[in-house]
Amino acid sequence: MNLQAIINDIELLPPEKHEEVADFIEFLKTRFSVKKSRVSITDTTSAMQPDRFFGMWADRESRRDSASWVRQQREKEWGPRDA
Repeated sequence: MNLQAIINDIELLPPEKHEEVADFIEFLKTRFSVKKSRVSITDTTSAMQPDRFFGMWADRESRRDSASWVRQQREKEWGPRDA
């Protein structure tokens, strides 16, 4: 279907449906732009740039053993685990 055929079909719709068509086109443009703006796996120049927040909690003792910290937090919230 070519562009002119699509325009002709839209013109055949009642005027109140033209707004729905316009809304759907905006929706499709949004979905297309999101997919297009994603970084490809092969684009390592931008994908591998360090985030400025990376490592911001590296010096926190509570984060040294994350499994232990999670276990302590769960016990604090839910009580000791029944064995």
